[in-house]
Amino acid sequence: MMATNTLPRGTPLYYSLLKASPEMKRDVSTLFALCHHLQDIPNKVHEESVARAKLYWWQQELKDTYEGHPHHPFTQTLYPALQKHQLPYALFEELLSGILLKLEVDHCCHEEDFLFYCYREGSIRTLLASYFMDETPQENVSFSYDLGIFFAILHEIQELRHSIEKNRLYFPLTTLSRFELTLESLKKELSGKEKNPGLLPFLKEEATLARSYYEKALRALPSEKKRIYAPHLIHGALMMSLLDTLEKEGFNLLTHQTRLTPLQNYWIARKTFKRVKR
Repeated sequence: MMATNTLPRGTPLYYSLLKASPEMKRDVSTLFALCHHLQDIPNKVHEESVARAKLYWWQQELKDTYEGHPHHPFTQTLYPALQKHQLPYALFEELLSGILLKLEVDHCCHEEDFLFYCYREGSIRTLLASYFMDETPQENVSFSYDLGIFFAILHEIQELRHSIEKNRLYFPLTTLSRFELTLESLKKELSGKEKNPGLLPFLKEEATLARSYYEKALRALPSEKKRIYAPHLIHGALMMSLLDTLEKEGFNLLTHQTRLTPLQNYWIARKTFKRVKR
């Protein structure tokens, strides 16, 4: 049994892989679907013991896969690529360790904690995908790491409402406190009972932090490698356009859900690919 429907039409990932080979489309989209499935377990499984059991099962499944015995459709599909491109098992181990920690901790105390959380949420997946694009991905770790941090910060911004509803707010408490924000005050704003004047400045600061990592990533990638990493660069351009749109709309995250249209995604992807293939 093989994984199917891992690359839904109209999503940023779909457009970032438009010009990729069929093999890369399959491998990257399956990897991202697997990571999303794992990272979503703490949100979708309400019983902690059940969520923990599922994650322990996945720990064993990934170990079995690397030993040549995949059972799940995701790992069955990925197994040949894991062998061919030698994706590090340690990155999957760390990914699962971070997800298990989310069952115990629902916040980050300091900015360093938040950036480490973003590494596990965004950078690991980006680093793993790089193995499908580059024969020597270790030479461009900084690019994949920083781009993944950008993706993760943007995701936290974009999912603010959902995080508040789930009582899982991972923005650092030290940063929130500078803007006089707490999970409780944000819940009151979500319900219409209270206004937080610090929310917009806070989100602008987080957007600035996200942009700084995006720019660092671009600076870290040598010009001769841009075509190789076209899927990552297109995905980054799409997400940067989304961040710009969120900011232009005033970060109305508690009342609106903003997405780029398929046509917007297509034109940004097309323009970025033309630029990087030169």
